[in-house]
Amino acid sequence: MLRLGYGRYFGRTENLAVETALTQTGSLNGDLNFFMRPTDNLNAGGAPPFPYVLRPPGPGSVVEPGAVEFAPNFHNPEIHQGVAAVEETLPGHVEVTASAMVSLGRRLPISIDTNLDLPAPTQTITYNVCDQTPTGLNNGVCGNTGQGPIKAAQITVPFYASWPVDTGVAGRINPNYQQITQIMSRANSTYEARCLGSSAMAATG
Repeated sequence: MLRLGYGRYFGRTENLAVETALTQTGSLNGDLNFFMRPTDNLNAGGAPPFPYVLRPPGPGSVVEPGAVEFAPNFHNPEIHQGVAAVEETLPGHVEVTASAMVSLGRRLPISIDTNLDLPAPTQTITYNVCDQTPTGLNNGVCGNTGQGPIKAAQITVPFYASWPVDTGVAGRINPNYQQITQIMSRANSTYEARCLGSSAMAATG
């Protein structure tokens, strides 16, 4: 016996993503997020403790706002599922079953900051690789013994800055905004499974 099945399903776009794109438009008259530290001096009173809120007009100085938007070609996610199974009855009332299933997620949503400029060749940051237990005060000296997946003692990677271009460091493409988060349909996922089984059927008579 041969069984085949296929299904195509469409996901939904979360209400939170839609609400964020509608309210965080990059306008100072829109939905604003404030970041404050306990030591910030807001009208000589410091940051308000929970559950108190800010009174108008709020902080006197703000940084450039961020924005959230949907990509022009954004689509709802879709999932393709297929299954195939073969059943065969062998002598001795033994039934053998082999099945396989695949699930493909396509056009899944991800968020990418599109307001980051490409770093210059010399704009890098270097990290020390530590795979040794620190000893001594202040974590002591931690070395690289080559036991981990990274064999080098240091690795250097590009540094994506967030400062405006006029500082001499490549940062935001549009210095009037911080991050411009674009919700895109670019992620994919794949799941595959196989199964082989057998069972014995009791004879009656």
